[in-house]
Formats: sequence, C-alpha cells, structure tokens
Amino acid sequence: MKITSLMILSTVLNYEKIFFEERCFINLIKQFVGSSDTTLFVSTEANIQWNIVRLFSEKELVFLRSDYSKSLKNQEYLVTNLVYVVEFSSFDEIRNISHKLKKHTFWNFKSKFVLIYFGKKEEKHIIKQWIQDMWSFSVYDTIFLTFSSPTPKLYMWYPYSSTFVEKNFCRMTQEFKKNLAITQVPKIFIPNPLKVRMVVRPPYVINKNSGSDIVMTKEIAKILHTELVLSHSDIPLDFGYRQPNGTITGAFGAVYYHKADLAIGGFLINQDRYRLLDISCSYYTDRRYWCVSRATKIPSWKQVFITMNLET
Repeated sequence: MKITSLMILSTVLNYEKIFFEERCFINLIKQFVGSSDTTLFVSTEANIQWNIVRLFSEKELVFLRSDYSKSLKNQEYLVTNLVYVVEFSSFDEIRNISHKLKKHTFWNFKSKFVLIYFGKKEEKHIIKQWIQDMWSFSVYDTIFLTFSSPTPKLYMWYPYSSTFVEKNFCRMTQEFKKNLAITQVPKIFIPNPLKVRMVVRPPYVINKNSGSDIVMTKEIAKILHTELVLSHSDIPLDFGYRQPNGTITGAFGAVYYHKADLAIGGFLINQDRYRLLDISCSYYTDRRYWCVSRATKIPSWKQVFITMNLET
C-alpha cells in the first residue's frame, strides 16, 4: 500500500490531538492534587502502570496494602494535605473500602481521593452510585479515573447535577482553572439538624453537657457538621407504645412521626418497634439502645450509620 502525504498528515494530527488531550488530562489531575507537599497513597502495588508514574511523578508515592488504614494513625500523616490514590480492578473492591475513606476524613478534613479503575468493564451507573454514596458520607473531594479504554476518562460532579463530567480534558482544564475541589455542597447531602429525643429517668434532671449518650451524640453531630437539637418529654420514662387505635406515643412516637431522628434512653428492641420503625441500625452499650430509623435509606442518615459502625 502506498503511503500518501495526506495519510501522514492525518496520523500526525491524530497524534497531536492525543498528545494534547493527554497533556490536559495530566494537568487536570495535578490541578486537583494541588500543592507539592501532598503525599499520595496507593492501596496496592498490583497495578502500578505508567499512568500512575506519569500522573504523580513529582509526588511522593507511599505503597500500602489492603490494611493501609492501620498505618495512617502516624501523626506525620495528619499534618499534610493528603491525597489518597486508591486503585482497584472491580467494583466490589471499592464497595469494601468506602467506610475506610470516610474514616480518613475524620483524621484529616483536607483529604482528597483519586480512585483509579483498571478493570475491563466500565459501568457508569455504578460509578454514579458510588460517587453519590461518597457525597452522602461527606466525602466530597473525589475524582474517579478509568483506564478501561484507550482514552482515560474522569468522572466527578461539579457542580452537582444528574450528569457526569467526562472526557474533553482540555475544556475541563479551562473550566476549573482555580481548583477542582468541591466548593458548593448540594443541600440534599447536608444533614438537617440532628434531632434527638431523650427518655428521662427520675429525678428528671438533664445536663446537656454530660452523660455518655449525650456526649457521644454531640461528637457524631460534630463529625457530620450538623446542629444538635435535644428534647425530652415532660413525663418521666416516656418510652412510648402503640395504642389499640394505632396511635404511637412517647419517644417511640416522636421517631415514628418524624419529629425526631434519633431516640436514646434504654429502649428495648421489640418486634413492634422493628416493624414500625424499619430500624436499620441499633447501637448498644451498657444497656443503652439507640434506634436509628431508615438508617441505610436516607442520604443524611447514611452518615450516621457509617459513623456508628467505624472501627476505631
């Protein structure tokens, strides 16, 4: 076959386009990563390819295994702007590490996350669901890279919308000249005031600054960046029950009728409460039960659910 000048020109132009897009892609990632003092973490050495080397050549790479969260309690990791680079080859893998990513934001609120997918099959609806889950856990500074096709892709929501941002890295670089980090959090993912209903025991005195349940609830509110609203019935030991006419009273009724999000005070988890409250999570310690209704089904309550199940 005779090679014409037109074919050569086409090849050169195509190469320049790929090179230009790749350069924009690399610049975009560097823009997200930010300052040079950032330390990057990769979960395993299994899939270290030229992509990672080229993207993060100017940074310090620390390779950690699947139990990498144990190493992060070292104080030196808490004083820098951390960017966690986590690579994985299946979506089941990333589901298993979601709670670890949330835990890292407790230790360093400046944390950012770069998720790199090396699998062969790319499923956008799963990526979308995963990003939405991260937002519901208050993990906002996340970008999702895929290398399952010859052209790498980047997914994120900025600002929040029903569609992804992907491809066309040069246009994205122009749009995000200042910072790729999320600056405007959608209201749907900002938890409303955490309304807690307490059951009071004789002598009916409540100190809002003491008591293990109250202190722990305040810590949860602090982590979730939400206001804490405490209330109780004027009647002591007002746990509440379901009356013959179907009416539900007391703290039980406050949660059931959505007047409170959380009830504390030594509840017995009986069959009636499980059925009516659709209890997804209960926390028990020293004969105290916290009942969280619909904990795994409402975005803001997913945060509480994850917080209560942290391994510390």
